[in-house]
Amino acid sequence: MVVRVYENGDEGERCQKHYCSSHEILLVGEGDFSFSACLAEAFGSATNMFATSLDSRGMPHHELVRGFLRCAKDKLFANGEIHVTQKTTYPFNLWMTEELAEDVGRGVGDA
Repeated sequence: MVVRVYENGDEGERCQKHYCSSHEILLVGEGDFSFSACLAEAFGSATNMFATSLDSRGMPHHELVRGFLRCAKDKLFANGEIHVTQKTTYPFNLWMTEELAEDVGRGVGDA
């Protein structure tokens, strides 16, 4: 893991790829919390993060993703971002996440 440290006033800001210790981060569907634990370790704390997981025996439905995106877009700061990570193999490639994002008015980009 590579962590870049930037000086930001009296305290250093730690960044890991797209995420920085100064961001307010909501992680939805975090599974085993390994990603949030990795960020917390890189940042030196997790006070800027809120992580959730869903214990589900079935595959999440695209309506769940659409509903989340609709709610989340109204909660973002002006420069806020929504990052969605998913598997690209069957059946996950059928979820049409990019189309769902465009449908609710958020642009999508490649990370």
